[in-house]
Amino acid sequence: MLSVVLGGDNPVALPLILALEKKGFIIIASVATPEAVDELERAGRGYVKALVLDPFEVRQLHTQKLTTLVTVSLRHT
Repeated sequence: MLSVVLGGDNPVALPLILALEKKGFIIIASVATPEAVDELERAGRGYVKALVLDPFEVRQLHTQKLTTLVTVSLRHT
């Protein structure tokens, strides 16, 4: 199962992300800074992927789609 969480670096998001991961979800979360990527991914147990999302940067969409596919494959390897 896959869940996408927008605003993963919001203080209320971390408990939600960790609870979903504990229930077996793979989590893709958007964050505002590269530093937040490291913090969020370290908090999880290997099934949380954080991405810096700039909604005004269209070129990011291809990278995010590829990252989503790789993240989904984590459970199946």
